[in-house]
Amino acid sequence: SNHELILPQVLAPAELDPPVYGDTIFREIESALRRRTYFGSRLRERYRDRLDAHVAAVAERSADLGARHVPVDTGEDFFDSFVRVWSA
Repeated sequence: SNHELILPQVLAPAELDPPVYGDTIFREIESALRRRTYFGSRLRERYRDRLDAHVAAVAERSADLGARHVPVDTGEDFFDSFVRVWSA
């Protein structure tokens, strides 16, 4: 049989480009952990570099498993995302 394994990686717009700047309190969604920090341009750049590395690592692991990695931005139109995930 001919099957394709697809691994969508779902990312929210706020994960891709946090809508904050300056003195900020971040709250972890899965727990009650809160952290206050200054989210300036340097920390934003480090955050983006780490996010890009994470997405690349997921893509690499997907390839190792024979899966097609498809990042999905929840801010995109649902049907556009759906077509991109399921089209070849």
